[in-house]
Amino acid sequence: MVLEFEKPIADLESKLEEMRVLAKSKNMDLSADITSLEEKIMELRKETFANLTRWQRVQLSRHPDRPYALDYIYEMTDNFIEIHGDRTVRDDKAMVGGFGDLNGRTIMFIGQQKGRNTKQRQERNFGMANPEGYRKALRLMKMAEKFGKPIVTLIDTPGAFPGLEAEERGQGEAIAKNLREMFKLKVPVICIIIGEGASGGALGIAIGDRVIMLENTWYSVISPESCSSILWRSWDYKEQAAEALKLTSSDMLANKLIDGIIQEPLGGAHKDMKGMAQAVKATILDTLKTLDALSPEERIDARIEKILLYGCCTRINMELKVIETGFFKLDGGAMFGVVPKSLWSRTNPADENNLCTWAMRCLLVVDGARAVLIDNGIGNKQDAKFFSHYYLHGEASLAGSLAQAGFQPKDITDNFLTHLHFDHCGGGTVLDSSGRIVPYFSEARYWSHAAHWEWAIHPNGREKASFLKDNLFPMQDSGQLHFLNEAAGTFMPGMDYFTADGHTEKQMIPRITYKGHTIVFAADLLPSVGHIPLPYVMGYDTRPLVTLKEKEAFLREAAENEYVIFLEHDPNYSCCTVKMTEKGVRLDRTFHLHEL
Repeated sequence: MVLEFEKPIADLESKLEEMRVLAKSKNMDLSADITSLEEKIMELRKETFANLTRWQRVQLSRHPDRPYALDYIYEMTDNFIEIHGDRTVRDDKAMVGGFGDLNGRTIMFIGQQKGRNTKQRQERNFGMANPEGYRKALRLMKMAEKFGKPIVTLIDTPGAFPGLEAEERGQGEAIAKNLREMFKLKVPVICIIIGEGASGGALGIAIGDRVIMLENTWYSVISPESCSSILWRSWDYKEQAAEALKLTSSDMLANKLIDGIIQEPLGGAHKDMKGMAQAVKATILDTLKTLDALSPEERIDARIEKILLYGCCTRINMELKVIETGFFKLDGGAMFGVVPKSLWSRTNPADENNLCTWAMRCLLVVDGARAVLIDNGIGNKQDAKFFSHYYLHGEASLAGSLAQAGFQPKDITDNFLTHLHFDHCGGGTVLDSSGRIVPYFSEARYWSHAAHWEWAIHPNGREKASFLKDNLFPMQDSGQLHFLNEAAGTFMPGMDYFTADGHTEKQMIPRITYKGHTIVFAADLLPSVGHIPLPYVMGYDTRPLVTLKEKEAFLREAAENEYVIFLEHDPNYSCCTVKMTEKGVRLDRTFHLHEL
C-alpha cells in the first residue's frame, strides 16, 4: 500500500525498476543513471519523512503492513507463552498477553492486537478491547507482580470498544480499575505505543514507570476524525484537527506526557520490522537497567508523581540559579568553523592571538530535596601548562558561585553532565589533601548518557584531548556515576532531555519547565548568541553536517514554542529567545535568567 504522500517516491521507484528491466533486457549499461536515480529517491525519501505533517504520521501509524503487538513479541522473545481469558466472561482476542523470555529474563508482555485481513480484524475486533480484555490485562499484571516479573505493554488501539454490550459489562469501570491498580504495581512497568494510542482504550494499559512512543505513532484523547466530526460536523477537517491536537511523539515529549521516543527506520516501522523490533528490545533492556536500580516504593512514588504532573505548566517550588564558573579563551576560528572572521568577529571580537572570550555557565535546579547542577565548568586541578592554553580569568568560580547561591558541594544531589568535554565536567573532580583526585560533590549522583560515556572512554583521535581521564574515572571509581540510556526522556518531574549527535556522541540537552516557560540548556548545540546563524558551526564538532540539521530543527522548534535558550558559553548573556522571520530563524532578544 502506498500512502498519498508517498506517491512521488513510488513513481520514482517505478521508473527505477523500469530502468533496471530495460538494462537487463537490452544488455545496456545504465549503471550511472540507475545510481543517480537511486540517490534522488533516497534524498526525496529523507526529505519527505523529515517533514511529515501530524496527519501524515497518523496515516503512517495505521499502515496495514505496520508490525502489531504479536509481531514484536515473537520477534523479540524466546518461548512466548500466551495466556487467555479474564476468568469472568471470556477471552478477548483484541487483548493479548503472556510470559516471554527476553535475553534470559522472563517478562510479562501485554498488548492490543489488530488483524491483517478481514477475518482477523473481525476476530480481533480491530484492536478494540471489551471490558474482559482490560480485566484479562489486569489479571496478567497481577500474575507478573506475584512472581516478581517486569511488565511491558504494547499499545495500538483506535479506542476501547464502544458497543452497548461493552458498556453493560462495565467498560468504564474496567479501565478505571486498571488505572488505579497500575499505579500500585511493585514491579517495573514499561508502556510502549507502537501504533495508535486513542483515549481511555490506550490509557487502560498505559500507566507505567516509563511511557515511550515509536516515532510515527500518536497518543490523544480523541482521533483526528472524531475531533473533526465534533468541532466541524464533518470528517473533512481531520488534518486541521490533527494539527490542533498535537498528538505526535514529539508533541507528547515536548508536553512531558511521555518519557522517550524510539526512532523508526526511514519510511516507517514496516520497512524493517526486524530492525524495529530490535530497537524496541534494546530500549526495554536499557530502561529496565534504570528501573531495576530503584526500590518498588521509589518506582511507585515516581509513577504517581509523574502522572499527577500531567497538564502542569510549571513546578511551583522549583528554583533556578545561574552558577558562573569563570571565563576562558578559545580560538575564534575553531569556535566558528568555516565562517570568515570578518563575520563572526562582529559578535565575538578576538584578541591579538585570535582568541575569543567565553563563559562557563552552569545552572542549578533546586526542586524540593533535589539540587541538580547541570555541568560544572573546567575545574582547577590541572597543571599550569594546561591552563596556559585556555587563559582562565574572571572572579567567578564554581565554589564561590555555589556559596553565593547558598549551597555547599555536599548539598548537590545530582550533577547532570551534558557531555564530558573538559570545560563541561572538569569541576566535578578535585584534588584532596592527600593529592588523590576525588568527586567534588561527595553526596551527588553524577549522570552521563551511557553511549556518550563509552564514546568518551574510547575516544577518537579528534576528541581525545577533550576527554581527560582525571575528569572521568574518579566518578566511576567512587560508585557515584549513573547512566541515562534513552535518546530522549524524563530526568525528573519538570525536567526532561533530548540528545544531539553533531558536536559529540549523545550530548544531552536538558529542558526545564519554569514559571510558565520552557528553558532549554543548549550546551554546545548552541554555545552562544553568535552561533544562531545556521552555518556558524564549531570546528570542534565531530559531525558538522549533523549539527547543522540538529540546530536547524531545534531553532525552528524554539521559535515556534517560544523557548528560553540558556547559553552556557555566551560571554555577555545567559539567555536568549529566537523568532521566525522571512529569512529564517533569527535572534529575538537577549537577557539574564533573573529577568524572567
